[in-house]
Amino acid sequence: MRVGDCGRADQCLAGYDLFIKKAAEHSSPTTRDDLWASLWAIIDESATLAGGIPEGSSLAAELLRESNADWLLAEAEKGQAAIVECEETLWGPAKQITLCIDDPWVGTFKALLLLPGIDGPYPAIVAHPGHAESAAYHRDYRLGRELLEAGYVLAVLEPRAFAGDEFEHAITERLLLQGHTLVGLRLYELAVLHRYLASLPEVDGDHIGLMGHSGGSDPTSLAAFIDPRWQATAIDIVGWFMARIDDNKQLSSEVSPRLWRWHRLIETTTPPVPRLRQDYGFPLGAGPLIEFFDRHLKPGSAPPQPPR
Repeated sequence: MRVGDCGRADQCLAGYDLFIKKAAEHSSPTTRDDLWASLWAIIDESATLAGGIPEGSSLAAELLRESNADWLLAEAEKGQAAIVECEETLWGPAKQITLCIDDPWVGTFKALLLLPGIDGPYPAIVAHPGHAESAAYHRDYRLGRELLEAGYVLAVLEPRAFAGDEFEHAITERLLLQGHTLVGLRLYELAVLHRYLASLPEVDGDHIGLMGHSGGSDPTSLAAFIDPRWQATAIDIVGWFMARIDDNKQLSSEVSPRLWRWHRLIETTTPPVPRLRQDYGFPLGAGPLIEFFDRHLKPGSAPPQPPR
């Protein structure tokens, strides 16, 4: 099985297909012809970007509408997911717990939870890996050790349908045809993790940040505008909500023609949640990340500064 793959279509898609059925009252279906016409218009550079925010609205309000995520983020607050600590081990000096999550909207998924020590509460960072990265890979190669040593609880989502393959394509298209997005469901899964972390005695629930790498930067970019539960966000690309479509017409999870219209404003507008933008792969290392998260997640560590 490849990293980020689901083995069989039923294993990978069952939870998200269940979502499509349960969320029928929140759907706004379109035809496959219309969907692909809008996608090819973007590729052919004939589609039009949003020129501005309508009077009386805001970018956050427009993104909530276009992502169809307002009601779903409200569902995350209800705490309906059953979360079990299904495995515990040590990773260096940290306690590592595998979280097994059974959610009524999106089915079953996992995350790694790492606790830096015996004292607390600690501020926390939730991380979304990039395409084809497991949670363990992201922990090892995306500064997980450094963040733990800096005094943060770390929770890393194990993404499903995220291997750039036919499974990711299939569920992305199915959701878009019903007026939903897979990037919006990722945002929901991250919100479920946030709620769980905030309930733990080891976590300072008022100071939880979000970090996204590569394809994980898309839900993180969106969160900075529409999900105020986060106190700080860090990304290494700004969400474009589109991807190259080759002759195989393969879609990736971040694709949304409706969100794509707003990507230039997402890049140039200061979001309500502080946002750190770095080059791809966070090449400057842990220092700038830790300084940014310390500023926003550790009370009294530094005077507030404008987001960068």
